[in-house]
Amino acid sequence: MLSFWVITWAGSLLFAALGVETYVKRRWPSRSTLGLGAVVGLSAILFAFVGIGALVEGALHSAAWLRDDEMALWVGILCIWSIFVFGALRAIPWVVAQRK
Repeated sequence: MLSFWVITWAGSLLFAALGVETYVKRRWPSRSTLGLGAVVGLSAILFAFVGIGALVEGALHSAAWLRDDEMALWVGILCIWSIFVFGALRAIPWVVAQRK
């Protein structure tokens, strides 16, 4: 049950950071938000690792997650994988800017 709360808090913080980034972009369009985008992207990547770990931990304690008819474990992993891809795409511009 602890893993559920960890995922909930991590997801809430991720969406809060995304909201702050969106606000800064709209309020000051000329200001670069690469650093804030990197924070959002890296937070999403961290959230993905924590989330997949929590899903696997939950699956180990409840064998019902592994049944084919429910597919809950695999759908959860695919959703969190998409969050990982979002985080990577969001953080890439910052990484490229740091290399220059």
